[in-house]
Amino acid sequence: MAVWLQRCVTASAAPTLATLAHDVASALNAAVPAAWRRSVVSGFHLCGFADAARPEFWYIRNCDDTSEQHPTGTYAAREDFQGRDAPRLTPGQGMVYRNGDICPHVLVWERIDEAFGSLLAAPDFSVPRTPNEYARWVEFKMGVIAQFYERFCRVSIIGGPVDAFAITW
Repeated sequence: MAVWLQRCVTASAAPTLATLAHDVASALNAAVPAAWRRSVVSGFHLCGFADAARPEFWYIRNCDDTSEQHPTGTYAAREDFQGRDAPRLTPGQGMVYRNGDICPHVLVWERIDEAFGSLLAAPDFSVPRTPNEYARWVEFKMGVIAQFYERFCRVSIIGGPVDAFAITW
């Protein structure tokens, strides 16, 4: 997928993230067999900066918004940050987006905070306070989940390397 995606993005002359997201969705619909699109959920996120350095966050996937994520049979692109969430945020407030296998997020994400929270509050540690420090904390948590899946899941769909970054404006 990484090689295919790089070729797709390189071949696109998309002037905007929106155009690129829709081009990638169309290319996936052409490349992925219809039977797979109807039976196997897949997708990814595309993010970057639009005009006036406005962050955009795109989903490109072939499933619905239910917690079961039923396959729709067609890849589609959708931007939720600027189009839905940014107008409702107060300064300094963040958004978290989940996609794919959200089971580890639902079951473990907050529990990692609870498990390590007391240790972070100890004198030799520091609680994340800035966006970049928080991104390091998210990267650590995702790394724990990825390593758990890689080591113990029979069919691991979560893995590394993990990257995390903070977008501020």
